[in-house]
Amino acid sequence: MINYNQLRIFYHAAKNLSFTAAAGELFLTQPAITAQIKAFEAYCGMKLFIKKGRSIHLTEQGRALFDYARQVFEYEKKIENVIEEMKEVKRGVLRLGTTKAYARYFMPFLISSFHKDYPHIKIHLDEGSSRDMINSLVDLKNEVAVIAKAADNPKVTFVPFSQEELVVILPVATSIDAQSGQIEQVTKPSGGSAARCSASGPWPAAMSSITPRRASSM
Repeated sequence: MINYNQLRIFYHAAKNLSFTAAAGELFLTQPAITAQIKAFEAYCGMKLFIKKGRSIHLTEQGRALFDYARQVFEYEKKIENVIEEMKEVKRGVLRLGTTKAYARYFMPFLISSFHKDYPHIKIHLDEGSSRDMINSLVDLKNEVAVIAKAADNPKVTFVPFSQEELVVILPVATSIDAQSGQIEQVTKPSGGSAARCSASGPWPAAMSSITPRRASSM
């Protein structure tokens, strides 16, 4: 198996056509560079450098190998850059789950705002019910989910994100009791006095978060 450290030393020596310059770039001594080059040539079974006077030159085999070595270390640099960009959230894919209603009305604004700060992050949007999206987190299909209904699941952390205002629209002659959830409407039957009709809903506990509004007559 090729010695990656020796290949790196060969690359720097070939790039600079100087063992001294290679030693400076790699923070090694020149004798260490020379010894590693000789060991690499022995592994390859061929001469990679020839010496003319005080300068060195690549052999035909050395030039061919240098072309491949250059590509290897150019890719190494690209890989290092990609890693740094992912650390700084400059590159990558975010797998996001949400409900169908949110995907249509809420997520376009959220994703647009996110892309202003992180333009090179790709978003994969998955749609389904709140339960489906919770399960997608457990199954590692998505990384984040924006849902309407949270459910107890020890494998998932739920964080309140935003609140929605619920509005009950009532006719003008209607009243609502926020404590009991009872809706009352005043009616005026023909030929008689006003009567009061009432209906109770199954939402008393939630009434404190509902804002009653009355439809105005035109």
